[in-house]
Amino acid sequence: TNIRSASPTQYLSKRVTFESERTYDTDLKSRLHPNGAKRITWDIVSSLVLIVDTTLLPLSLAWDLQKDTTDAWSWVNFGIFAFSLLFWTADIVINLNTAVFDKGQLVFTHSVICW
Repeated sequence: TNIRSASPTQYLSKRVTFESERTYDTDLKSRLHPNGAKRITWDIVSSLVLIVDTTLLPLSLAWDLQKDTTDAWSWVNFGIFAFSLLFWTADIVINLNTAVFDKGQLVFTHSVICW
């Protein structure tokens, strides 16, 4: 079976060994599979947030939209930018908890994911 087309649940029932590091079932459940449904959903939402950011950021800078909260658009603009800031911060955490493929093997250890 090709490892890239395997089901994410196939990796949750067994131990994975990579260069003398062992990851047990409890560690596997805390990581996202890169081809799993949750990760794909997160990537789709990331694409939508990126489209909103690339549209609204230049508009707000070009027309110098008000920075205060005197009207409804200012509140909407502030809310979107605050959500965006929190979303991209959470995206870093999600990416650091997503398994990666290294030399054709799916790896769930933090030391390999981070480097």
